[in-house]
Amino acid sequence: MRNLGTLALSVLILALSGCADPLQTVSADLAFWFDCGEGTDPPSSQAIERFLRDNSFAVVDVVRFRREQNLPPMSQTLFIDGIDTQQRMINFVGSPNKKGSYSADLYTPPPTRRSADLEEAILTFVSNQLKCNVRQISRKVNSSERREYYDKIFNIVKQRVIEAKQ
Repeated sequence: MRNLGTLALSVLILALSGCADPLQTVSADLAFWFDCGEGTDPPSSQAIERFLRDNSFAVVDVVRFRREQNLPPMSQTLFIDGIDTQQRMINFVGSPNKKGSYSADLYTPPPTRRSADLEEAILTFVSNQLKCNVRQISRKVNSSERREYYDKIFNIVKQRVIEAKQ
């Protein structure tokens, strides 16, 4: 069995890193940090999964999967990936360096096609349902030249979701 946590981190690092070839990176359509205070930290992974499923995403809670498979724990307390039939990807990740700090990233296949309603729903969910403070909101665009690399990343995440369901 593959090491799902290592694979998850590798994909995230590859997707976000500044590799030598600029076509070997993708930027999140929507990326933001959020901080959860006492009583809301860590945020409910069940609530995040429910929100994503309600928005037609197939979901894997990597932290829970690793625990259920008796694999070594991750440094993150939260690591949830989701994909949908439109080949959008989303992840919620806890910062291993700052307790109570988390990130969320939404990607659409290049060329970027904004999902304005979904973007707003995600921000509202984190603020109103998780009761966390949203900060550092960033919106980026990917050109069609990045599609091949995006497809590679998507297929890795898709495989991870399939593995977790088996």
